[in-house]
Amino acid sequence: MTNWTNLVDAGGRGRGSRVIDTDAAPQTLAQRVAVAFTAQHVSLDVWSLTTEKLSRIVAQQVEDIASGAAPAPESIRARVLLPSLDVDYPLPRLIGDPADPRPLRRLRGLIKMYARRLEHSLLAAAEYRRAATVRVEIRGMPSLPLQKCYILNGSEALTSLYRVRKNQVRERADSTPTEIFDLGSGSEVFRRAPTAGGGSEREGAYFEELRLLFESGWSNVAEPMDLGE
Repeated sequence: MTNWTNLVDAGGRGRGSRVIDTDAAPQTLAQRVAVAFTAQHVSLDVWSLTTEKLSRIVAQQVEDIASGAAPAPESIRARVLLPSLDVDYPLPRLIGDPADPRPLRRLRGLIKMYARRLEHSLLAAAEYRRAATVRVEIRGMPSLPLQKCYILNGSEALTSLYRVRKNQVRERADSTPTEIFDLGSGSEVFRRAPTAGGGSEREGAYFEELRLLFESGWSNVAEPMDLGE
């Protein structure tokens, strides 16, 4: 159900309330993915650190499709760029001991776990006969992304910046927590850039730059990622 409260400007002295232009309003990833999945042919081009958030959103979307609560697309295509699993990145790192391998080992495990979940959810849409064709490709980039980028149905892009943060993590449930520097999301709300046909000229130009950035990495540098054990 849409939360209309977030889309209404209550106004002020001398002016009444009004409905905010939804294209200009802050957008969450879940909102835009749900809209993207109403298309007959769904495409997701993703560049992120892990697919933790997206894997949860897509799993819920596929459940809604299976239950009849959301329409079933004819096809789904996903291309996902993630950090390569064989590169020693400067982050994440243990505070006080940058050479400790455990934070990077943890990141690699998270990348593989959430990528598998995303792949499983998308392929389930075909297995349950809720989409005629589903294609999922996951490739590794030898770099850490500084922002999340989601290009949905080739018509809009959502971006959100990462930031370096302190974080307490455990290698196992029964282990002592350690403090690390890692990359985390700054906000749950994403900047939205429609194509020129659905937004301003500036938004269209920004969308095209993001699209070209993704395509250049995907085609020129990225390599297929092995998600096996």
